[in-house]
Amino acid sequence: MILIAVVTDRVCVTHQVEPVHGHPFAVPIRTDQAINEALVRLRGSVTDKSIDLFGPEPVHLNSLYDRAEDRLHQWWTLPHVPGRRLGPDAPVFVLTSSRTYSAAEEFTYNLKNLGRATIVGETTGGGAHPVDSVRISDHLELRVPHARAINPISGTNWEGTGVAPDVAVRADQALLQAHVLAVEGLYEAETDRERRDALGTLYIELSDRLAQGR
Repeated sequence: MILIAVVTDRVCVTHQVEPVHGHPFAVPIRTDQAINEALVRLRGSVTDKSIDLFGPEPVHLNSLYDRAEDRLHQWWTLPHVPGRRLGPDAPVFVLTSSRTYSAAEEFTYNLKNLGRATIVGETTGGGAHPVDSVRISDHLELRVPHARAINPISGTNWEGTGVAPDVAVRADQALLQAHVLAVEGLYEAETDRERRDALGTLYIELSDRLAQGR
C-alpha cells in the first residue's frame, strides 16, 4: 500500500488510485498497492494521526513547551491502534503548499524529521507557536505565543521558516509528481515482467503529463 497525504490549511486528504479500467492512473497491479483514500480533519495537534505509519515500538513524534506551566509535553505513537496499520515500510508522500499551516505543518514536520515520508510541493506557511489572543481595543487584537513546539530530532520547529519539501514543485503539480515517484518506486521493486512493463508505460505517461504542465 502507498499513502499520499495532502496537507492544506488544517485539512489532510489522502488520495487513492484505483486499478480500474478507464481511470487516468489505472494500471494492472495488485490491489494492495493502491493508494488508500480517506479524509481526516486536523484540529490542534495532529501527532496522533501518525501512529499507524510506524511499527509497534513507541516513537517520539513531537514535544510542546508551555511557558505558563513551565512544562514540556511529549507526544508518542501508541503501540496498539484500531484499523489497518501501514507499518514502517509502506511508502508515504506528503503534499504541501504555501497554505499548509499549523497542525498540518506539524504532521509534515514530524514525518520529515523521522525520515518517514517524502515531502512534495511548496514550502509551508511557518506557524508552529500556539498563541493567545488579547483584545486591545474594538479594532485591535494582540496575539502572543504562549508555547513552542520542540522536535526531538531537530531540537527546534518550523516557526517562521515553514517546512521545505524534499521535491519542490508547484502545489498544483504536487499530486502528479507524487504519483510519478510512487510508480517509479513500484517499477523498481516489481519482479513480474508484465506488471513491470505496465508500470514502465504508466511512468512515461505520467512523466510526460508532468512535463507538459510545467
